[in-house]
Amino acid sequence: MTGEAMSFRLRLILIFSLLGLVTHLLLALAALAFTAMRAQDTFVAEAEALSHVLAATLEHHLAETDHGDLLAIAEHAVSTAEIAAIRFEDAGGAPLLQVGTFPGPHGPSRHVAADAEFHDLQMDPDLGPVVRRNVGGRAGTLGSVVIAPDLARLRTDLAVNGVTLALMALAATAMLLVLGWLAATALVRRLGALDRGAARIADGDFRHRIAPSGRDEIARTAVTVNRMADALLREREALERQARTDSLSGLLNRAGMAREFRRMARRGCGISALHIDLDRFKLINDTRGHGAGDAVLQSVASRLRHVAPTDALVARIGGDEFAILMEEDGLGARSLALAEACIEAASRPIEFRGMKLAVGASVGIAHMDPGTRGPDPDRLLADADIALYQAKAAGRGRVALFDHAARQVLQKQADLEFELALGLEYGEFVPFLQPQVDALNGEVIGAEVLARWNSPARGLQTPGMFLQSLRNPELEDRITYMVRAAALDWMSKGEAGRPPAISINLSASELARVDCAGDLDWELAMRGLPARKVAIEVLEDVVLRENDTEVERTIAALRRAGHMLELDDFGTGNSGLANLVRLSVEQLKIDRSFVRGIDADRSRQAIVQAMIGIGRALGIRVLAEGVETEAERQMLISLGCSRMQGFLFARPMATEDFERWMAARSAAA
Repeated sequence: MTGEAMSFRLRLILIFSLLGLVTHLLLALAALAFTAMRAQDTFVAEAEALSHVLAATLEHHLAETDHGDLLAIAEHAVSTAEIAAIRFEDAGGAPLLQVGTFPGPHGPSRHVAADAEFHDLQMDPDLGPVVRRNVGGRAGTLGSVVIAPDLARLRTDLAVNGVTLALMALAATAMLLVLGWLAATALVRRLGALDRGAARIADGDFRHRIAPSGRDEIARTAVTVNRMADALLREREALERQARTDSLSGLLNRAGMAREFRRMARRGCGISALHIDLDRFKLINDTRGHGAGDAVLQSVASRLRHVAPTDALVARIGGDEFAILMEEDGLGARSLALAEACIEAASRPIEFRGMKLAVGASVGIAHMDPGTRGPDPDRLLADADIALYQAKAAGRGRVALFDHAARQVLQKQADLEFELALGLEYGEFVPFLQPQVDALNGEVIGAEVLARWNSPARGLQTPGMFLQSLRNPELEDRITYMVRAAALDWMSKGEAGRPPAISINLSASELARVDCAGDLDWELAMRGLPARKVAIEVLEDVVLRENDTEVERTIAALRRAGHMLELDDFGTGNSGLANLVRLSVEQLKIDRSFVRGIDADRSRQAIVQAMIGIGRALGIRVLAEGVETEAERQMLISLGCSRMQGFLFARPMATEDFERWMAARSAAA
């Protein structure tokens, strides 16, 4: 029994006891008052009646000298409980006969004196409280009868009655205590069972039920609590189903698949996991709307459920990603055949509102051997995801099996991304600048901003060392932004040691953003830099991409703001001359692969001369990258290209080194 329950029981008992005690005390007082009144009335009535009888007797016998009859009557009266003494007096007040003892000269008790029934009592200075009756005749008063009521006996009787009534009240109170204890114990026991049951339900045991006893309020409360538990159980089961099921496709979600995976693993069997990713789904979602995308997902989910074996688990684990788990002792023909069937099923056209939508699928497969200790669904899916990455790298619509060597490569990439994220937090990415010069007169005409990672563990890293294998575009954009911001800060600090303009790179994802041009204008305005001080350098395959409306809009906005547009690595992509004119490119940068060894390679000379001719014909300046030797410089000048950049003039350097380099050139001039 808990302290709370015991205190409740004691409160019930105390309430019962107090009510009983007060009730019986009131009853005892009433009974005592009633008994006192009846006793007083009896004493008074007896004394008055006897005084009348004795007065008549005295009148009859007063003339006689023999008072035997009076004595006998008086003795008989005194022997009663109500009379203490009787006295006969003559006309002169002399005693004729006395039986008993008068109380003496003291007043009656307070409650007797206050009682109106005792108004006939008189205070005799010698005898005390008495009832006096005069005896008269024709000749006048013959004598008197004096009777003393036994008031001491009255007080004794009243005291006895009071004690008796008090004992009765105490006995009744004790009985109420016992009855109250029994009633409270039974009540607290039922309430305790109700409380324990409700506590189990509140702790999540919604299957527990409280057994109702009787038909009173407690039983009805138990029934209500049971109904509440039923409702909570139904709601929890519904929530669990929702938590394990993908609402769009009706398949298991990742959590539901993990739960079923653990059940499969407990049987000790081998498990193969197929990670399926839809190809071209984003294009449909973006161009046809989310309704079309949902229809594709629902249709593919239905098809995968149809081709999967009955004992396999099919789940949707991401936006356009599905997974199938199946029992298989070893990675073999069964999972490979299922993967091919999944690709074929997903590649069939899907009807949607009169349109035919086409997607594809790539599949990665991983396997967990029977009896594997500590089976982990996330690890198995991660292995399948690595295989999926290999399948996509090999081309769309492919199947690839997990390779442990690929895991090591991806683990290195993950470690690198973690270090890059830390580098962003600690400001380890800095701008380096490589000058661009006019080779005819040596004038500095600009500088290209290049990113460098000053890693505490790896040393100074170029972008080729950490960006080429990066699979996180967001991380790449953050690095680009940090380097660009630092370069703009440096340019805004004055003219000394600065080039006329700098070239910064904008990636494809940045150009595709609606607010790209506006954000760059805001960055320049905050630093007080004009747009002509910052040239925008983009890769050829990005700027010449057909039908990329958002990129076109961004480039047009940048041109309107006054930025010069430079096309980097020209000649390495699929060039479109009409696009060069349409986008108003102001400078082409010939890739270093065409410049290296140009002095001795006639084919390179012919290609570069053609590029220079295209630029001259379209009114576009041409700059050669990667110039490392004097012979290359002389050959480029002879072909008509005087704008150059490369190690022959200067290597990329930190901003403070660039300032010193510029100062040294000025001093030499």
